[in-house]
Amino acid sequence: MMETLPTTHANMPYDGRFLLSDPRTGSPLSDALIETTHTRKVHLFVIDQSLRDYQHIHPTPTQEDGVYAFHFTPHSNQPYSVWVEFTRQGNDHADRIKLELPHTSALSFMPTLTPSKNAQIGNIQAEWLEAADAPLQQGTSTEIQIRLTDAQGNSITQLDDIMGAKAHMAGFSADGKNFIHTHPMPTDDLSCLRFHIQPEHAGMSRFFLQIQHDEEELCLPFTRMIKSLDRHTERSASTPSLTASPCR
Repeated sequence: MMETLPTTHANMPYDGRFLLSDPRTGSPLSDALIETTHTRKVHLFVIDQSLRDYQHIHPTPTQEDGVYAFHFTPHSNQPYSVWVEFTRQGNDHADRIKLELPHTSALSFMPTLTPSKNAQIGNIQAEWLEAADAPLQQGTSTEIQIRLTDAQGNSITQLDDIMGAKAHMAGFSADGKNFIHTHPMPTDDLSCLRFHIQPEHAGMSRFFLQIQHDEEELCLPFTRMIKSLDRHTERSASTPSLTASPCR
């Protein structure tokens, strides 16, 4: 049943399959054992190593328990990773597992990131706001705000729902080891979206704000530095209790 995932190639459709299983029992995690969160059972956050090509997609359960199929088109020659996120029945937190997709490119390199707090796609402009005395910090819950305006500087106050939320925020560390996913706090003022972000690790990270406006889905990128804690208060990362494996 197990085999290597296919190799990615820029601008060529990619089809993959993986098995979700509990390593303690070896039992597959079928679709029936997973909660629906934000209108879907399993979310896939696809990112290339340069942190430029981000895609949020959803796999389809197959006739085999725990086996899911997914499809996307890479737009980069860089290596790709897929963060698999799901919530088991009865749990109040999400599980997150990373898959590395095979690649043959000789162009692999670590991203060089420069902090940026402004993003624009088409007529939509977004500004990342955080207090000078409360920057993003490892192990600390921080409120950040995203202000949305149009090309004339007018506030954007209408957003379509996207997967049961007004927005999604996904963050990826430059070293490829860490992932953040959060949603805005409820508000009637959609011109200023508020998020609580609690990073587990320090370092430069690329964030993507995913919104839908006038029936068009948009992703706006930001690059932010996450400050480190004192070494005595630094928290260790937890070990995932579940696995996602490539499969036939």
